[in-house]
Amino acid sequence: KVSVALKPVLKASVNGHEVMFRFRKEGTHGIKLYSRRGSETEFTFLAVSFASPYNDSREKQDPGKSEQREYYAYYYEKNVDIGQRSDVLKIVVP
Repeated sequence: KVSVALKPVLKASVNGHEVMFRFRKEGTHGIKLYSRRGSETEFTFLAVSFASPYNDSREKQDPGKSEQREYYAYYYEKNVDIGQRSDVLKIVVP
């Protein structure tokens, strides 16, 4: 049984225009990532990742400017978000 107190911890680094996430599965199937980038006002679903690391390789909205991106995740199991939402991770893609 998976604890409802589980809360993902995201660690990220930037390589070029890619953001690479590392996380621990803590006995779950994986994580479900949400993101908000640049001028977006709402978080949207990004991906389900069953293995660490996960790479967000989307192009920047404006290739000539640095872009702030924000992410959060839930643990994911049997098509359901479980546990607590991770803290919001903010990172700048140069």
